[in-house]
Amino acid sequence: MFLNSFTVDEEGYIHISFINKLLVEGLTLEEAKNQIQKTLNEYFKETTVVLKLVNFKVTVLGEVNSPGSFTIDKEQINLFQALGLAGGMKNFGNGKKVTLVRQTDSGSEVIPLDLTDRNILASDYYYLMPNDMIYIEPLKAKSNIDGSNFTAIAFSSATTILLIVSILLR
Repeated sequence: MFLNSFTVDEEGYIHISFINKLLVEGLTLEEAKNQIQKTLNEYFKETTVVLKLVNFKVTVLGEVNSPGSFTIDKEQINLFQALGLAGGMKNFGNGKKVTLVRQTDSGSEVIPLDLTDRNILASDYYYLMPNDMIYIEPLKAKSNIDGSNFTAIAFSSATTILLIVSILLR
């Protein structure tokens, strides 16, 4: 048995020495496998093509403990596994307001998700695709808490100034 791997270039081609190049961009794994198999059958007898996605990247941003891009070395990963790679949601992460950005042939698709809804498990977006980006929004309470700290400091400062002024005026 002979196994070899090929990289898809930026233009969507794989380069096989005796075939030159073969366009696989936009094809599913099964479609690409069938196309490669058909092409190889023209050159060899009894070949078998096994096609697997070796790795791809997903990005997780927003209210997570370790935001960033992650290389996935499995054939698939789901939303919750990707969040786990990013260290999980922070205390102020809003699981009801998650945005998935997916690259398509027609551009970027922006998909709002609610991770607290059980139906997410049956969603077309449960499993991630190469180059997907997940953004976890902060809870509104976080901005209120951040704002209330500023308000408390401002009122405290104003009270202190008024107290000093009243003492000086006596």
